[in-house]
Amino acid sequence: MLAAIVLGASISAGCSGSSTYPAQEYPSAAEQLVSQADLDALDPSSPQYAVMDWWRSAQFSDLSGYLAYLTREVRNDLDQRLVERQLPVLAGGIRTGKPRILSVKLDGKKAIVYAKIVFRQPIGATRYVTTTRPQAFRLVRVSGLWRLADTYFADSITAAALGPLEG
Repeated sequence: MLAAIVLGASISAGCSGSSTYPAQEYPSAAEQLVSQADLDALDPSSPQYAVMDWWRSAQFSDLSGYLAYLTREVRNDLDQRLVERQLPVLAGGIRTGKPRILSVKLDGKKAIVYAKIVFRQPIGATRYVTTTRPQAFRLVRVSGLWRLADTYFADSITAAALGPLEG
């Protein structure tokens, strides 16, 4: 009888709206945000760093950071309103993905960063299934800084959600 009273009190307390359970965040274990520690492990003057910092800016929908890692020519070819629409979709699409740098090909002021993008598909709040996608990122050195030479990867992630891109 006492157990039933305690159980009843516990249930009614949980329904009162003053829950003591912490809020759950999606996607939990599947989330793979690029951290400052990830960046600290790389040479800030390297093409790998540029790719990872650009990825972090994209994951956090940091428009100015995202654009800063594109060459001026690429930025000038972008429709600002389209990018503002595209970036949150890209952020959602790569929240559970993180590049694993495989190799870098340097050729003067050009570089190709070869990566395996590791995506974690959430299964509930605590489990995930891993899939991978090979990806090459083309960069050019501009005034001593590495910049992405195209937006092919971002476009490939957002195309299905946004439909054909104007421009």
